[in-house]
Amino acid sequence: MDRQNGLYNPRRSKSALRPLVHAARTGVAFEAETSPVMLRTFVTPNHAFYVRNHAPVPEAGNAAEMPLQVGDKTANYLDLLEKHGKATLISTIQCTGNRLGEVAEAMGKDSYFEAAPSGIGLISNAEWGGVRLADVLKEEVEKKWKGREDNLHVEFTGLDGFTKSIPLKHVMKRSNNVLIVHEMNGEPLPRDHGSPFRLIAPGLVGAYQIKWLQSVEIIEKQSDSPWQTKFYTFHDGTPIKKWPHTSFITSHENRPCMAPKVLVVLLLFETTKIDVLL
Repeated sequence: MDRQNGLYNPRRSKSALRPLVHAARTGVAFEAETSPVMLRTFVTPNHAFYVRNHAPVPEAGNAAEMPLQVGDKTANYLDLLEKHGKATLISTIQCTGNRLGEVAEAMGKDSYFEAAPSGIGLISNAEWGGVRLADVLKEEVEKKWKGREDNLHVEFTGLDGFTKSIPLKHVMKRSNNVLIVHEMNGEPLPRDHGSPFRLIAPGLVGAYQIKWLQSVEIIEKQSDSPWQTKFYTFHDGTPIKKWPHTSFITSHENRPCMAPKVLVVLLLFETTKIDVLL
């Protein structure tokens, strides 16, 4: 495994890019789409799950060793897991930049997205295992923030420096299932996907699924990090939280004639109802 300045460099790791299941977009920071053929199954295998990093993968310990800052306390993740119990869920992650190639084509040559022509593969689905963040924060919220929840945010920071925040009310609603996870499809998180633990916030775009999580802090307004205020925002500066549901065909190339049978796979970001006409 290659290291450069103390950082894991996925571009030179033999395990980082698998041509049959990934299409590389960038080197460092590494980005690779999941091949459409690997999106035909409901759950995406770990080795085929898309990768979107903003910096080289940081060095991190395992879940038993790496401290996690939660508010003004330093917590041991395994202690949190023992105290609050393990939660599991299946949740889709879609990069905020998925399908930008189509957006750029529709908007023309002056498109803001012309430099990042991603296809359909910055989306994958997995089963995650971890601890529910609403349970972890409940005591601090009741002691310190009771009655002030409406305007508060929870700020999340990864070891790579990536920082975003989510409204506290969203995090504290247990049915939103915001988790700190250590498992992916029944296995320990791979390094490219946030080992030893990451955030999973179902229904929100991939930018909120913070990897290599090192701190969780309740703050009095949304994060002022550039990832919250400049990048992954609409033109008015409002953070992009959700994308509308879209569809794509994985079993056929873009051509006028298709076989009689077409496989349709639905990956939904949240519990919802949709009508499908075939």
